[in-house]
Amino acid sequence: MRSSFKRVFSWALAVYLLLCAGFWFFQHLFFFHPKSLPADYSFAFSQKFKEQQIELNPKTLIDIVQFQTADSLAKGVVLYFHGNQENIERYAEYAPNFTSHGYECWMMDYPGFGKSTGDFTLEDMQAAATQIYKLARSKWSRENIIIYGKSLGTGLAAWLASVKDCRQLILETPYYSLASLAKYYAPFLPVDMLVKMNFTTNEYFKNITAPITIFHGLQDEVVPFTNAMRLVPGMKKQDRFIAIPGGKHNDLPTKKLYQEALYNLLREP
Repeated sequence: MRSSFKRVFSWALAVYLLLCAGFWFFQHLFFFHPKSLPADYSFAFSQKFKEQQIELNPKTLIDIVQFQTADSLAKGVVLYFHGNQENIERYAEYAPNFTSHGYECWMMDYPGFGKSTGDFTLEDMQAAATQIYKLARSKWSRENIIIYGKSLGTGLAAWLASVKDCRQLILETPYYSLASLAKYYAPFLPVDMLVKMNFTTNEYFKNITAPITIFHGLQDEVVPFTNAMRLVPGMKKQDRFIAIPGGKHNDLPTKKLYQEALYNLLREP
């Protein structure tokens, strides 16, 4: 009887360790879904744009698309950090939400996404975000820079706002931390020890002085609403958490509540 129990326990432990190893080696397949593009690929966006590239190191090149306003005198810029899918082409449709209100919208592709090259690491992500911020500061003051994050990009946007000044930080469907999100999907694994690139949004909030606005759908099927709500205790008095009834993970920009709130944010002095 005891030997049978030991045998079952040994098999269960082996399976558990195999699952841990699988998560460790293949977690990038869970978190990130890039679509690369050849270096000579030509974007064909319907709106006016410029393209610029920043070299972080000999093997890391960051591609940036700068969507322009109809008026050549933009009143500021939105640094838009996109989600974990494909590349800028997937998110370009959201640029008019900002350019129509007089803000340029700059989107960068992470290493391995679109025409950006290099290793997808936390350090390179943060270095790229810092460089795009410096590029914006060469043209605008801090008061004219809005940092915006969507889904995966909310962690990077929150980090940037914690180390650089901006007019405001806007987060669409954020998570408490990447580890906490992984824990939701794999509650039986010690993900705190296994997640290699953990954006700790909750920790970044402690050092953000700019106003924060969060948009989150009550029916978000990717980042649970309850996970985002864990950020509320770390928010300041002037910060806002806007819950959108019926909102899912990718349809918030179509909701009237989002559109009205974003309009008010962009027209604030």
